Amino acid sequence: MAQHAFETGREYADAVAWSGRRLQGVDVRVKLAVALTALGVTIGARGPALPLAMLAASVAACLAMRVRPGLLAARLAAPFSVAAVVMAGQLFFWKGQPLFALSVGPWTVTATQEGLSHGMLIGARVLGAVGIVLALSFSTPFPQLLAAARWLRAPAIAVELAALIYRYLFLLREEAETMLQAQRARLGYADRRRGLRSAAALGGMAFVRVYDRATDIHRAMLCRGYTGEFQGTRLLPAGRREALHLLTGLTLLAVVYCLSVW
Repeated sequence: MAQHAFETGREYADAVAWSGRRLQGVDVRVKLAVALTALGVTIGARGPALPLAMLAASVAACLAMRVRPGLLAARLAAPFSVAAVVMAGQLFFWKGQPLFALSVGPWTVTATQEGLSHGMLIGARVLGAVGIVLALSFSTPFPQLLAAARWLRAPAIAVELAALIYRYLFLLREEAETMLQAQRARLGYADRRRGLRSAAALGGMAFVRVYDRATDIHRAMLCRGYTGEFQGTRLLPAGRREALHLLTGLTLLAVVYCLSVW
């Protein structure tokens, strides 16, 4: 059930990214420039208001692209947990004006006002950055991101590895899930001892499957004329439309910045 939900969410996200709505139709270089600028502003913010405003704007953009609220909440659940842990750590391990104290056995930890402020800032930065990345991923298909990386003269080996990982990661995960279900059907996890043996066997079988799949894929690529470089999507030269989109995106960022500061 979990695997089916994972695959459904991934396929739905890909479908949203490939749809023909306005934001998805914007040139990938424009979206990447705006996203990187927003990330820089979010990470460099001195207060939590701006990162939280970026998070709100990113969520609004995702909802405008008709991303399912349940899927969006699931993608934000882990970052919210990380932000909560970071805030808790900063709250109790930052020196300053005491707020309250907790006693855990022989130890006593004190929460401080400065720790709360610093933790809120870091947590807001995490959430704002994740929101920006989510909006970019829901509006841009992965092949277009790879094309933008090629246009930016990223190392070819890094681009090829990213393409192969994205293509086969989910397939290999599905094979591992299939082997896991087969082990469970044979009561491979009936107790702790059997579970450890089954987990070790699953890791070994998964490694063998990955190695065999990599060998088969390499042979198939050679048969199809692979010469050491992928011939991926090539981006067209930027024009007035892309310049207008970039100006609009940066203007919206300036509006969000001004509203959060005021």
